[in-house]
Amino acid sequence: MHFSDKTFAILDALDRGEISSQRQISRLSGVSLGRVNYILNSLIEKGLVKIHNFRKNPRKEAYVYLLTPTGIRTKSALAVKFVLSRLEDYARMRDKLAGKLEELDQRGYKGIIFVGSRAVKELMEQVIEESGLGLSVKDHFEHRAEIRNHVVEPGDVVLLFDGSAKGPDGISRDGGIPEDQILSLW
Repeated sequence: MHFSDKTFAILDALDRGEISSQRQISRLSGVSLGRVNYILNSLIEKGLVKIHNFRKNPRKEAYVYLLTPTGIRTKSALAVKFVLSRLEDYARMRDKLAGKLEELDQRGYKGIIFVGSRAVKELMEQVIEESGLGLSVKDHFEHRAEIRNHVVEPGDVVLLFDGSAKGPDGISRDGGIPEDQILSLW
């Protein structure tokens, strides 16, 4: 059985407490009910999850899904693997960002008007500071529509990381910013 992010989400949901239905698992894990059924059956077959039936309960169908000790160890190993994978992704993206910022610095840009998420802006500022680049983030906009009447000075660059398919042309046409001062982060 391949242990995916969905498998981890289901094991994590089961580790939070007593769960008596696959619907509950689906709701807690964010995994579709059909996928929960498929993965849960595989986990039971592998001995990672067991079903405990409450025979004394007047409703004979009452049961609870429980992680076995092997299930707990597997969940822990998957958590470590997941965190390490995300840290590696972060390091790769940070290196890619550093390369892009170094390129902007070498091209003579001084100020960045950033269009995108605050988290990326903050990471960009950290990389600039740590690398000792001659750049600074002068302005930040979450959405490209906010930049319409913004004045872009010579030596500044508008850096886009907003997921829009429009590309730089839309800003240039709508906002009157020269195309050579609008770049996509990636």
